Amino acid sequence: MPIADDAAAVAQNAAYAMIARAVPLRECPQLQVVLYDELGLTPISDECRTDTDTLMSLYARTGHPFLGHVLTYRRTAGPAVAGTSSGDRPDDAELDAAAQTLGFVAEVSRTIRRL
Repeated sequence: MPIADDAAAVAQNAAYAMIARAVPLRECPQLQVVLYDELGLTPISDECRTDTDTLMSLYARTGHPFLGHVLTYRRTAGPAVAGTSSGDRPDDAELDAAAQTLGFVAEVSRTIRRL
């Protein structure tokens, strides 16, 4: 799967470049700090969650490019490596929904820019 691996690497590197360091893009504690403390994103619920569904909702609401990179990474990277969080690994239906959501958000963003 070289294409997916390349896409995952590009998304991962873009995410790292935005925050000027590497953090695990599937694990909760460090990603929470980046999203909610450093980037100042407002949590969707009382909990500062980092599961894929929450990140998709947050991305749909904010369009923040870091979230787009994280979601792209999660979608295109292989299965979680042993010792990492696998609870964030979406199934095919969730990935299809994410792709549709991201496509919709991108289209809305392009439309807004034209106005």
